[in-house]
Amino acid sequence: MNKFCLNHKKIIEKRSLKKSKKQKDKLLKDFHNSPQANIIIDLVNQEYHTTCAYVFRRGKNKGKRCQCKKKFNNSSHCKSHFKYLVS
Repeated sequence: MNKFCLNHKKIIEKRSLKKSKKQKDKLLKDFHNSPQANIIIDLVNQEYHTTCAYVFRRGKNKGKRCQCKKKFNNSSHCKSHFKYLVS
């Protein structure tokens, strides 16, 4: 019963992918709007990271980590991003 021609099958698959992507983006957007979104907790792998744990949320480096290798006060963040961890 669920047999479609190839063109319609591709259309249906694309619609389902778009729908799932929109739901995922909505959940991420809700998370980023929460007050806890500025705090990055990475206690499990903290000793393996040699760079700052801050993840950029806007701009050309969105989704990438800070490349600073100097950590501040034995935390997981550099001096410039330490303020986001504290507040």
